[in-house]
Amino acid sequence: MSVVIISHRKDLDGLSSAALMVRYFTKHRPLPFYLTLRDYPDGPNIIEDRLLDIKGSEIYLADLATDQKFIDEVVVKLRRLKANNNKIIWMDHHPTREEVATSIKSTVDLLDLRESTTTGSETVYDRLYRRNNINDEHAEMLARLGHDSDLMEMKISVTSKLVMLIDYYNFIDAGTTFYPDLIQLVLYLAAPKKEADPDALLMQDHLQQLTRYKKLLEKEKKKVFASVEIVNAGGYKFAIFNYPSLFSGTRISAEVLSNFDVDASIGYSQDGSGSVRRNNSSVSCRQIAKLLGGGGHEFAAGFSLGFEINNKVDDLKARQMIIEALKKIYR
Repeated sequence: MSVVIISHRKDLDGLSSAALMVRYFTKHRPLPFYLTLRDYPDGPNIIEDRLLDIKGSEIYLADLATDQKFIDEVVVKLRRLKANNNKIIWMDHHPTREEVATSIKSTVDLLDLRESTTTGSETVYDRLYRRNNINDEHAEMLARLGHDSDLMEMKISVTSKLVMLIDYYNFIDAGTTFYPDLIQLVLYLAAPKKEADPDALLMQDHLQQLTRYKKLLEKEKKKVFASVEIVNAGGYKFAIFNYPSLFSGTRISAEVLSNFDVDASIGYSQDGSGSVRRNNSSVSCRQIAKLLGGGGHEFAAGFSLGFEINNKVDDLKARQMIIEALKKIYR
């Protein structure tokens, strides 16, 4: 028996979910495992083709959004895996249409789909630890970190540092096959030198990397601000902007929202992926992202424009597409 772990690579909730699963299958139920980290723009390849011929394994997916535009193709892959006598568990917390949830449920062994305010890592912790009566203080802390970051509460001292470190690793791992720095971070989070202590979680090497990353960000932030276009729609103000892959959508969106008097921000990166964030609870980030080919939560969402040319987005076309989406929603 072996285990395949598939989780979201772009944020702390996804990596905390992965670390919780790695910890469970190394400490509490030791089994050989294969860990792969994916993101929404991977489309149907959130389940890699290399995995389709495995047999008699347990496959765990977490925090990968059950209602993306490519979900029908993912279900086809899940059916193939199920036909190979694999056990499949999908744990998630993204809003999902009933027909999509029904399709996935009819295919996998278990779809554990929670409300948006219960994060992916909390769902994994409840399913693997709490329901198995496992008392693990470090695992509980990982779930709290995922919650703290994904709901943008930032109450734990190390959360913002981890979020920034993950952004940095996504930047330097871009274009690689296995995302080595992110994989290494997941393994470290699963079993660090000092457990259940957020203040002692990061090592000196991590802190030095953060210092280098902060310097890079400061150089590029002014360019991003210069690209911001303010659009009025339905009585709301939206900041539309592009940003280099050095930034994560979450980070640069927070910067834009704090520096511009707008109700929401819509940013897109050079690879066509993007982020929607808000200052006003009357704005639905999920609704905007959905018209741009993505999805997510009411308070935070992502998308992939899907018309990149030579791995670079067409800036004028991107802005037109975003403005048209806003006009449809906020007439």
